[in-house]
Amino acid sequence: KSVAENNRDFIFVVGEEQYFATLLDLPCVVETQKTMDQVSYYKTGDIGQMLLVHDAKVGEEPRPGTVGVAPNARVYDASDGLCPHSKGIKQRFENLHPRKGVDPEMLQLIDKELV
Repeated sequence: KSVAENNRDFIFVVGEEQYFATLLDLPCVVETQKTMDQVSYYKTGDIGQMLLVHDAKVGEEPRPGTVGVAPNARVYDASDGLCPHSKGIKQRFENLHPRKGVDPEMLQLIDKELV
């Protein structure tokens, strides 16, 4: 059940125990696939969010902050993806494609020319 107005903070129930959980946006979209015969696969969906269940139990510890969130990102953006290869992917992408020196007015002119 949601415990905040932003619909991002939840209580996760397992049996009789209750844990705090946070809904995070993943840095990459993950494609899911399904198979019936281990030969042919077909796409079943795209995943863009994950539910992070904290170690803190409801009533025992204070409610946790945003764990695993990039320091300079929006509050509910995960800094890492789901697999080890996507650890720190947002920072690596920014290093490859920096946004420094981009003039917003120039981008608007280019956008108008293309449309």
